[in-house]
Amino acid sequence: MIVAGVGCKSGATAREIEAAIGAALSQAGVANGALGLIATSSAKTEEPGLAAVATDRGLKVVFVPQADLEAAGSRTLTHSERVRAISG
Repeated sequence: MIVAGVGCKSGATAREIEAAIGAALSQAGVANGALGLIATSSAKTEEPGLAAVATDRGLKVVFVPQADLEAAGSRTLTHSERVRAISG
């Protein structure tokens, strides 16, 4: 299953999030329709842009607790130093 791990600033629009997902899939050489799930921090449960993208794509959003994100950090292909500085 292909999962898009989405981190975004508060108030990010669906258009911005969709563009980021599309760019990441393209860069990875993955078909746009292959995406099976969106995952994000549990801090993002109230982000309407994420909900809109998931609805438009017919996908579920999984909200991951911060401790689980931190535990998985060493296994990710990319990471944001800015986000690490803010959230650990």
